Amino acid sequence: MVQVLSNKFGFIDLSLQEPLMEVLTPASKNLQAYILNRQLLYLYREFRAAEKRGMLPWIRADELSAYFPNISETILRKKLKECTILRV
Repeated sequence: MVQVLSNKFGFIDLSLQEPLMEVLTPASKNLQAYILNRQLLYLYREFRAAEKRGMLPWIRADELSAYFPNISETILRKKLKECTILRV
């Protein structure tokens, strides 16, 4: 992003501003945590949208694996189980 500033002498200063975003390295612990948090956010948003429509919230595990191919099936099922209400 370029910022244009004028100083007290009437000259125009151009400066570049670096983005303040962390770039995650591949296969790092921070990247895995980010992906899992993104998955949980997706699940909660889908459940809330279904509740707003008056439907019973549900999502299939194979649908999740299509959205998050980098996460193993067992971890997907575990996280899905954590955020659902099991009915007997």
